[in-house]
Amino acid sequence: DYLHRQAKIRVLEMHGNHGIAPHLRDARFAAQNPHHVAILSLDRPLDELWHNVVQHSVRKGVNKAIANGVEAFEECSETIILERFFPLYLLSLKRFGVPPHSLAYFLACFEFLGDRLKIFWARRDDEILAGLLGFACGSRINITSIVSDEDAWKFSPNDAIHWAFIKWAAAEGFKFFDF
Repeated sequence: DYLHRQAKIRVLEMHGNHGIAPHLRDARFAAQNPHHVAILSLDRPLDELWHNVVQHSVRKGVNKAIANGVEAFEECSETIILERFFPLYLLSLKRFGVPPHSLAYFLACFEFLGDRLKIFWARRDDEILAGLLGFACGSRINITSIVSDEDAWKFSPNDAIHWAFIKWAAAEGFKFFDF
């Protein structure tokens, strides 16, 4: 109701149930074209997640990134979205032949979400290799966009930023990481 009345949002598209109680979901939302979602529960110590939940291939990728000097960090602002994220986003979507969201879309997300919008980055030798954009909603982190330089894949930056984002989410007390 808040989104409809106060923020004047008429339509909201969500992928997955996002922990909404079935009686509320059925009463207020129309299910269309349902998608499957991948959710990591952050209900155990990070060390246990790393060794018992995260796939061996991902652990190998993270270790490869570290061995290659890849550093993961979080940074998000209007300037970062405009100058760093969006150009890499356009290149990434062009590679897949997918039409992109507009720059205005990402800036509006930043305006609406503020510090709940996060971008984790991978860099090596001061060169940005990849970025992972997501946002916090209640007890959940939802990631929505990954961007990367195809030439940098050999350094496994995507694995590094996923793991950095998961570590941050766990440290901040979030309960779920929604891929």
